[in-house]
Amino acid sequence: MREIQHTKENQGVNVLVVDDQETQRQWLCNLLAAGGVRAAMAQSGKQALALARELKPHAVLLDLNMPGMDGAETAERLRQDPATAQIPIIMVTTRGDEEAMERCYVGGCNDYLLKPVQREELLSKLADILGHDIAGMSPGKALE
Repeated sequence: MREIQHTKENQGVNVLVVDDQETQRQWLCNLLAAGGVRAAMAQSGKQALALARELKPHAVLLDLNMPGMDGAETAERLRQDPATAQIPIIMVTTRGDEEAMERCYVGGCNDYLLKPVQREELLSKLADILGHDIAGMSPGKALE
């Protein structure tokens, strides 16, 4: 299943959620849907590369720790492909250490989020990266 929810107040933003754990994918998709954002899901780096080319999402939420092709390698490959090179990438990880953050940025990610992800923080980062309002979260809006 690619699209999970279309809401009347949808902002027209499409995000690809990539995580090897179904519960994490669904959690992120539910957070996005609550903000009126449509989401597609991929369970691996390989699947993410194909869906990113096909769907051309506005942004990608990418888990760092996945078997096979991890998030850092997936981000690098997205950046190397002219069809997906400009798509903003937010790495999602449980690791907040310096090594993980370095892998995130070296791989070409625009930003990162630490799990467990909160809706307001997710929508705020998307607004910042995309440069426009998403469900009331303006670019640069401080979280209260």
